[in-house]
Amino acid sequence: MINKEKLLDIIDAILPQTQCGKCGYQACKPYAEALSNGDAKINLCPPGGDKVIYKLATILNQQIIPLDNSRGKYVGYKRAIIDENICIGCTICINKCPVDAIIGAAKKMHSIVQDWCTGCELCLDPCPVDCIEMVPSNKSWTQKDADNSRIRREKHQNRVKPKTSMDIHLTEIINNNNNFDIDNNSNSLKDKMSLINQITRKAKEKRNK
Repeated sequence: MINKEKLLDIIDAILPQTQCGKCGYQACKPYAEALSNGDAKINLCPPGGDKVIYKLATILNQQIIPLDNSRGKYVGYKRAIIDENICIGCTICINKCPVDAIIGAAKKMHSIVQDWCTGCELCLDPCPVDCIEMVPSNKSWTQKDADNSRIRREKHQNRVKPKTSMDIHLTEIINNNNNFDIDNNSNSLKDKMSLINQITRKAKEKRNK
C-alpha cells in the first residue's frame, strides 16, 4: 500500500509539468493533489494525452477513459514564439508565464527561452497586440524537461508569492526608520526576529524613561 505522500509524488511525476491549468487546476501539482485525494478524474490533462491517462489509471487502479476534450485536445508539444516586430514590451506575458520562460523589460522587446517554454499557452490571451503564437516544436517533451519545469514553477511561485501582513508591516517600519541596523533587502527569519527585538527594546526604553 502506497502512502499518501508517496502517491502524490508518483502522480506528480507522471504529469507533464506544462503548468497550463487546462485540467481546471492552477498547475500540475494541485491536479496531482486532487488525484491523490480521489477528487479529480484521470482524463483532464490534454498535454499528457492517452499516455498520461494510462499511467494514472494504472497507479490509481482505475479504468482507462478517453481524454475529456472539453479541456482541450492532445496536439503534441508546441512552443511559443514572439514576433519581435510587433511586441510593444508591455511585460504582461512575462507575469503570466508559470515557469519564467519569457525575458524582457518594460517597453523593451521580449524573448522566450525556448528550452524552458512548456507550451502552456497562458501568454496568448493576455497579449494586447497578438504578437505571440504557438508553433510545433522540433523536439519532444522529455522527463528531464518536465522535472526542470517543476523546479522553475516552484521558483516562480516563491518569487511572486504575496507578502504576509508581517512582511508588509516590517517593510513599512524599515522604510520609515533609520535607527535599525538591519539590511533593508533581507527577508530571512533571523533578520526579521532581530528587527522585532530591536523594536521591542526601543519601546521598553521609551516606556521606562
